[in-house]
Amino acid sequence: MTTMTAAHLPLPSPAEAQEQLNADLRAVLSSDPTADSPILVGRPSILRRLAAGIAASIGPETDRIIARTGPDAQLATAVSVHTGVALAVISADGSVSGEIHPGERIVTVSLFAADYEAHSLAAQIAERGAAVLGHLHAIDLPGDRAMPTSAVTAPGLLGETGEEAH
Repeated sequence: MTTMTAAHLPLPSPAEAQEQLNADLRAVLSSDPTADSPILVGRPSILRRLAAGIAASIGPETDRIIARTGPDAQLATAVSVHTGVALAVISADGSVSGEIHPGERIVTVSLFAADYEAHSLAAQIAERGAAVLGHLHAIDLPGDRAMPTSAVTAPGLLGETGEEAH
């Protein structure tokens, strides 16, 4: 009798991996996904896949990843670990945990798309003399009762990247 182990299971196709991630997001997030963000980043299997998807969009020109405190910082930490790129976190009062040096090229990371927050964060980074290359977020929040979906592609998909906002 032959026993099948996890090492012998076929990997899901890119489309299947993306749908599995979206199904996991739908299972965890309620009608108010932003209230569920602490739960979301507390699920290593989801956090790992979101971080890997974002990491695929961070190029070698990036000197530092920056996020706000809370769930954004937890996601950014996972992205930093995945990429090896340095991390700093900016709190609501503008204090920095970590370092930001003039001339650094920064990518900001957040759990959800929020243009206002991304612009606010970019302004605080610019005040310190660094340049923001872009903002990456993990989850799109559609309007009118549609379920949230991953804004990044499933990790390990050659040639596919996460979504980048301006």
